[in-house]
Amino acid sequence: MTFNRNIWTFIVGELLDDDHELPAEIRQNIVNLGIFTFNQTLRIISDPRNSGVDTLININRNIAEGLRNKS
Repeated sequence: MTFNRNIWTFIVGELLDDDHELPAEIRQNIVNLGIFTFNQTLRIISDPRNSGVDTLININRNIAEGLRNKS
């Protein structure tokens, strides 16, 4: 959980820079997804029986797949 949160913290931090090359709308959508993952991670930490970990796994897999298809 901590590793995933650290990755998303880095991603969100990078995208908050107004000079980032991605369009503002895409940056905002990814930042919103990052905020969702932060909140979901906190829910999972507070209740390990929470099935939300599957949601985080699916988000990460979909993003990784999209990045692989971009290359």
